[in-house]
Amino acid sequence: MYSTEYLKGSIEHYLEDLSDRKMAPGGGSAAALNAALGVALSLMVIRYSVKHAESEAVLSGLKDDQEAVLSVLEELIDEDCRVFSELMVMLSEKKDAEDAYKASASVPLKISAACVSALNTSRSIMPHVNPRLKSDIACALHMLKGAFFSAELNVEVNLKFIKDKDFIKATRDSLNKDKELIFEAEKEILASI
Repeated sequence: MYSTEYLKGSIEHYLEDLSDRKMAPGGGSAAALNAALGVALSLMVIRYSVKHAESEAVLSGLKDDQEAVLSVLEELIDEDCRVFSELMVMLSEKKDAEDAYKASASVPLKISAACVSALNTSRSIMPHVNPRLKSDIACALHMLKGAFFSAELNVEVNLKFIKDKDFIKATRDSLNKDKELIFEAEKEILASI
């Protein structure tokens, strides 16, 4: 079994395991971490920008939204390792792994949804932040976009082994809708720098 408790450990330990010859953590967990870094960066911008009274109420709500997304992503860093480890056990025991593949696809799907949520909040932040901090939101955008596409890839890899056509269609429809939202957020954020 693989370690599934990286969130409370050191970055150094996580990177050592990620770069080692281990099945987990892998791309899904790394996508969750990358997304969490993007959200954390946007939270830093919010906290610096709250000084202005006219934006305080708006930014306070956006801060709460981003903190909720960050909490989800933190959990997904370890959940991806756990779910993937369970999938590997099912495969090694030659058991039917349909449900394990669905679970393994569901984690990066949650990551992609969290990225969209965080980017929508980041769009709302832009009018209220110090102009010198807008580049940090753009950096967060790129982290979240990269995390989204990494998560999407991990979903697609798992879908190849799933027979449930309704599950596959619903999952791909969700990803395609989210992808459009990612590009909309990217365009808006980059235009306001």
